[in-house]
Amino acid sequence: MAVTESKANFSSRAKALGLEDPVLVKFVDAGIDCMSKYAFLSSYVPGSTDESPFTAAIVKVLGRDPSIAELSVLRRLLHESYNLTVSELQSQVERTDDSAPRKLAAPDRADRLQRQQVRLSGLTIHGPTLPGHAVIERSDVRGERASLLAASVVKFKKDRDDKMLSVDGAGHVSLRTQVAKVDADVSSDLLLKLALTRRGLALDQAGIVTFSEHERWVEALFTARFRDPPDNYARVTLQQLMQADRQLFVEAADRTRHGIQLVSDGKPVDKIWSEAMTCNNVTHLLQPLVAAPPAPFRPGPYDDRRLLGKWIEQSDVLKLFDCLPKAAPQRGSGGGISFTTGAFAKVKVGLRSNVAVFPKSTQVLAAFVRQSAPAHKFTTVVIFDGVRTSPHRDQQNFFLPNLAIPLSSFAEGSIWVQSSKGPHARTVDGSTLQGVALPVSDGPVLFDARRQMHLTDVWQGRRVILVAFSISAFDKLSFEASQRLISLDFALPTAPEVEHFREHPQLPARLPWPPRFPLLSGSPGSNPATDVPGHKDPLFLELCAGTAMLSRCFREAGVPVMPIDHQHNRHHPLAQVCNLSLTEDSTWDFLRNLVRDHPILFCSRCPALWHMLSST
Repeated sequence: MAVTESKANFSSRAKALGLEDPVLVKFVDAGIDCMSKYAFLSSYVPGSTDESPFTAAIVKVLGRDPSIAELSVLRRLLHESYNLTVSELQSQVERTDDSAPRKLAAPDRADRLQRQQVRLSGLTIHGPTLPGHAVIERSDVRGERASLLAASVVKFKKDRDDKMLSVDGAGHVSLRTQVAKVDADVSSDLLLKLALTRRGLALDQAGIVTFSEHERWVEALFTARFRDPPDNYARVTLQQLMQADRQLFVEAADRTRHGIQLVSDGKPVDKIWSEAMTCNNVTHLLQPLVAAPPAPFRPGPYDDRRLLGKWIEQSDVLKLFDCLPKAAPQRGSGGGISFTTGAFAKVKVGLRSNVAVFPKSTQVLAAFVRQSAPAHKFTTVVIFDGVRTSPHRDQQNFFLPNLAIPLSSFAEGSIWVQSSKGPHARTVDGSTLQGVALPVSDGPVLFDARRQMHLTDVWQGRRVILVAFSISAFDKLSFEASQRLISLDFALPTAPEVEHFREHPQLPARLPWPPRFPLLSGSPGSNPATDVPGHKDPLFLELCAGTAMLSRCFREAGVPVMPIDHQHNRHHPLAQVCNLSLTEDSTWDFLRNLVRDHPILFCSRCPALWHMLSST
C-alpha cells in the first residue's frame, strides 16, 4: 500500500500539522481519508493563483467557513498530499523489476500491526514471530504488481535489522544498521516454523492471504514432517518441506497470471492458495522417500587397531555379526541363523574354517567373551539369531559351563535349565520337569549344557545371543591349533579346571551386569579386558570413584586399579571407570569374589563399604 493511500498516515500527518480531531473526523466522514483523495479534493492545483475551488470544497466538507489557523494547516496538508501523490504516480510509471521495494510509512506500519494483533488475539506477535519491515514491504509489492511471486521462507527475517552504535572521527555517536545481511535461520523444525509464521503475518498485513489460510499450509507441512514413515523409508526432511513450499508459490503464480483481483474481503489469493495446497505437484513432494542404503564397507589401514580396541560394546558385536556370513544352526526349530568360530569336535577335532577366513572377527568375539567373563574358559564361540531350541543336552560339549551373552534388546526368551529344586516348570515329552529360567535378556548367564537339559522360551523382538563353550575333546587339539586359538584370545581350559567341573557341575547362575569389569593395569601394553593382577600385585579398588583422580594417580605409579561408579556418574572420570550399581546384589557378589581372590589396596569414602568388605 502506498503512503498516500494509507488512512493511518493521513490521520497521523494531519494531527502532526495541528488539525483538530473534530475537523479531521468531518473529512473522514466525507470519504476524504487518505492523502491521494485529499490531493484531488478540488480542481485547484497548488501553485495556481485562484484558490477558490479549494476553499469552496473545504466549506462544503466542514459546513462552515474555516478559521485562519485551520486554513493554513489545510493548505500545507494539501501541498504535501499533492506532491507525494504525483511523486508516487511518477515512480509507478518508471519502476522496474530491479527497483527497491517502496518503504511503508511508520504510522501505516504500526496501524497494520495493531489491527492484526487485535484480529489474531491468540497469537503473540513479538520477537521471533514479528516479521521485519523489509519483508512486509516486499509482500506489499506483490499486491501492487498484481502477481504472486515466490516468497522464499529464508528471506523472512525476524523484526528489523540489527542496530549498532558507531563513533566517527569527531567523537559523534550514531545508531546505524549493520552492513552484513543474513537470511533467516531455518536449520531446525522450530526455526522453520517461526520463519513461516513471520511470512504468514507479512502476507496477511499486505492483504494477499489471510493468516489462517497460511497456517493451514504450515500445519500440512509439519504433519507430513512428523508422520511415521513406512519400513525402509526415511522421514520427510526439512529440504522437502522447503521444496514443497516453493512449488506451492509456483502453482499459485500459475493461477494468477491474469493478475491478483481484489475481492470483497480484501484477501484475493485465499481460494487460489487452497487449490494450490492440494495440487499433486505440491503434495507429492511431501511423500517419504526410500531410505539410503548403508555405506559399503571399505577397509582402511587402521581397521585392525579399531577392532581390537580396549572396550567392545554389545552393539559393536551385533554390527559385526550382521556383516558376517550366516549358516543354518545345528539345533533349533522355526528357522534362525548362526555364525560359529573356534574349535569343533565331530568325527575328528580341529579348527573351523571361519578361524582362517575371519581371524580378526574371531579375535573380537573372543575378546568380548573374556571382557564379559574374565574367568570363563572356552574353545568355541557361536552367535544365534532367532534360534529357538527344543529340550536337549549338548553331548558334544565338555563338562565346563556354557556362557550366554545377549547382543540385542528383546523381552522374555529365557534359557530354561533343568534343576530338581528349580521354581519354573516345563513340560518335556509329556512330563513336567522343574528347572530355572535364566533371564538372558538381562545379562550373561552360566549353565551346564552337557548334563542339564535346557530349552529356549519364546521371546519378543530380535533375539541375538552369543554362546561360548568348550568342545568335549579339546585336549585332542594339535599344539598348532591350540596356539592359534590362544593367539586369537581364546581362554582354553586347564586340567585342574576340567577336573573341578567334572566333579562339581555348574549350577545355573547370572553374572553381574554390565558385563565389563576392567582391571586396568599400570603397564601400557596390558589388555584391560583380559589382564588379572597376580597375587603379589595389590589391586587399588576405588568405589564411588567420581572423577577417579586417585585411580589415575595409582595407575601412573604402576599399580593395577579398578575405579567403580554407577552409569549416571555426573563427573568426568580421569580413568576408565567400571559402571556398576551398588544397589544390585550381583555387584556385591562380584566385589566379594574380587576381594577374596586378590590382595586389595582399598579406598572409599563410605564407612559401610569398609565394614562389608572387611567382614568378607
